[in-house]
This record gives sequence, structure tokens and C-alpha cells, in this order.
Amino acid sequence: MQIIINGRHFEVTELIRSNTAEKVEALFTYYPNLKVSSVRVNMEIGKNRQAKVGICAAVKKQPMASEGTALDLYKAIDMALDHLKVQLDRYVDKYKHPAVATPPVREIVAAEA
Repeated sequence: MQIIINGRHFEVTELIRSNTAEKVEALFTYYPNLKVSSVRVNMEIGKNRQAKVGICAAVKKQPMASEGTALDLYKAIDMALDHLKVQLDRYVDKYKHPAVATPPVREIVAAEA
């Protein structure tokens, strides 16, 4: 898994980079069966010193994006990771326990005949 960390309007220090990479890796250790090719973390500091963090993860069947906004950068990172965790839980539940799907139309027509 490739983790890309970018900063906008500020320089991302090694401490922020390592802390973020550790948290992302720790999150994906809970999902060993997911095939994640890359995770992109974009951090931005706004005019009013508000931190905005966006995380995009490329999971096998669909891309997932989450966002966190707070006055503290580390809190914004945690908020974005929490939102991504909720999305990953939904994704795993959806493909691990799929609902009974309706059969295609051609199978319904063949069964009636």
C-alpha cells in the first residue's frame, strides 16, 4: 500500500508525516482482506488557521473519500480517519454479507416458462 501525504499552504513536517502514516496503516490492519493500492492524504491550513484533511483510498471496487475539519491538525486527521473507518465498515459488510440479490430478468422469465 502506497501512502502519499501532501500539504497545502504549509510544509508537512516529518513528525506529522510519520504520525499520519502510522494511523493510516493501523486503520488498514483491521481490514487484512481489502486490496488497497494507494491512500492519498491532503492537508490544508485555511486563512483562519483551520485545518482541513482529506483522505482518498483506492479500494478494489470503489474509491473512498473522507474529510475532517478542525482547528487542530491532529484532530482533523483523526476525524477524517474515523469517517473513513465508517465507510470501510459499510464496504466490508456489504461485500461480506450481501443481501439476497434479485436474479436477472432472463432467469425470472426462464423460471416462469
